[in-house]
Amino acid sequence: MKRGGKVRLVALGAVAIAVWVWFPKGRPKASEAGLVPAAPRRAAAPVKSGAARGTPSAVATAASTAASMPAPAPIADAGAGAISEAAARDQFGGLLAAVEGAVAAGRLGVACTALTEADAAPSMPAEWRTRCDAAQAKVDAALRERADQLGALVQGGRVLEAATLLATLRESPHERVEAELTRLVRERQWLPFTQSVDDAGRPAAPAALAEGREVRVVHDGDWARGEVLAAAAGADPDEVAVRLRLEGGVKFCFVPRRDVEPIEPSASEAADQAAAALRADAPTLAALWLAVAKDGGLPEAALRSLAAGLGR
Repeated sequence: MKRGGKVRLVALGAVAIAVWVWFPKGRPKASEAGLVPAAPRRAAAPVKSGAARGTPSAVATAASTAASMPAPAPIADAGAGAISEAAARDQFGGLLAAVEGAVAAGRLGVACTALTEADAAPSMPAEWRTRCDAAQAKVDAALRERADQLGALVQGGRVLEAATLLATLRESPHERVEAELTRLVRERQWLPFTQSVDDAGRPAAPAALAEGREVRVVHDGDWARGEVLAAAAGADPDEVAVRLRLEGGVKFCFVPRRDVEPIEPSASEAADQAAAALRADAPTLAALWLAVAKDGGLPEAALRSLAAGLGR
């Protein structure tokens, strides 16, 4: 192997180990594994206290910390100026371990990006190439599994969980992730999971959720269920008053409409939630709700009207 190739592999390995240290290890937490929204909006304290506030997730914190780490210094020449084969092999092993950790945490965009870097290494021995190919096959299989899981969540009306899973997949943008998502939306005949909003197509305020409607929201980083309270005259249409049922009793709070999920939503409710998401500049969430509405039989004209608010 050329010395230049070994230097690059060692540098890549050093970066991988640094990232591996910051990745969540072991069984991922609920907020990191797609069980709850990655950046949930904490339900506000009692109704009189005002609007809800957001809380940064552990995933975002770790990613921010890793991004702020300085780049590894170039590895100095050792003795005769050669890097040992054993050291390069250890660094490459650390890179693949980081890939496996990302796959276990469902952070498949991160895994794809790491493998792309590994593939770019020059003069890769045949044995290492075989290990890279095996790791790529594992990532591809996990991508398909997660995409199918995303489809199942949408079909079940669990859009907030689906949005969390989608955000985790896209944490580190990669063409393999987008190709798998494209495969999913084509098979289901859904609109693409766009990430932009067309302000010209911003919808009017949706109809209020019915009083007593059972909903799911995120509260203190976990799921909570409750009932919608009657909207007062002149109330903000982009907020919902909810009575939450918690272990310690009940709590009354305002929750942003986009962070509310009606249990087993109808097509019209899904369309209203899509409108609320568009008004909150959450295009991907809106596209997921439109998928629910389409599967529920929402008329094509209504779908086209809401889809006008999605960017391309």
